[in-house]
Amino acid sequence: MAGGMRVATFYELTGILSWTSSSPSVATVSGGLVTGASPGTSTITATFNDLRYHVGSTTCDYLCPEIYQNFSGSASGSVKPTITSVSPAQGLIGTTISGITITGAGFGTTPTVNAGTGITVTYGSKSDTSITANFVVATNATAGNHSVTVTAGGQTSAAKTFYVQVPSKLSISSTGSLITITDGNVVDYYDNILRTHRCGVYRNVVSALRDQQGGTILGGDFTLTESFSNYSTTLIPNPGAPPTQSFDENTSIQVLADTQFFGFVAPGCPASNDHEAFDQSFGITIGSTSFPLSTVYHIERGKYSGTYKVDVTVKTP
Repeated sequence: MAGGMRVATFYELTGILSWTSSSPSVATVSGGLVTGASPGTSTITATFNDLRYHVGSTTCDYLCPEIYQNFSGSASGSVKPTITSVSPAQGLIGTTISGITITGAGFGTTPTVNAGTGITVTYGSKSDTSITANFVVATNATAGNHSVTVTAGGQTSAAKTFYVQVPSKLSISSTGSLITITDGNVVDYYDNILRTHRCGVYRNVVSALRDQQGGTILGGDFTLTESFSNYSTTLIPNPGAPPTQSFDENTSIQVLADTQFFGFVAPGCPASNDHEAFDQSFGITIGSTSFPLSTVYHIERGKYSGTYKVDVTVKTP
């Protein structure tokens, strides 16, 4: 320009100089990408420069440095453990559910598990991605959904659900064939001989134990009690209702099977109209705690107008 004056033009250049992590064992950072390494908290710091140039100085012709400063910014973040699954995710109240596997990531080497009120957790093995544990469920544990969390490095995961089952009812799973015998054995579902030299009719019935939402209960030691009411018969004299019976059960080992038999010691056999009917009710005992079931079966068995039958129907679900 006239008179030799120059017009100053400014440029500003900003760039990251470095990234650092206060706890590299928790999180590392490279090029701005933060990667979690283990549970805990770390502070990530970025240091950058602000360098300004101008054109038109009396002492230099091009890109003369004007201002040069370093700045930094920090932010803290946490690395939390993550649960992907709990298996099995349900179990019977008042029992110990062994071998539960909790899978995920970021558990570290000394994680702890919390499964809510009434569940005590004991441990098998622990690794960064898997925990095996036993859930000892008290008989007064909260029924239904429990939140399961893993805590490691002072950080607690989001929850997964474990469901505490309460025995509530039965349902008929299968009904075996009607078997008539004139001088034979009464054989249960497991091929055990219950009676010998009998004449009459029997049928094996298999039931499933259901929880408060109708789910199947598999596993857990308990006592099943059967009681009988509303008895009627054509037999003279009237023998009365069957006595109350109790059985030790575990549905992870075997199904709940019942044998309904009507007859006599051979060679005596039922007459053409000898039969009986009654209601069958149930209860579950775990430890010293009783859980009455809502289910009532109605049983009709014997000989009706010369025809044998054993019918088991659900009177109350």
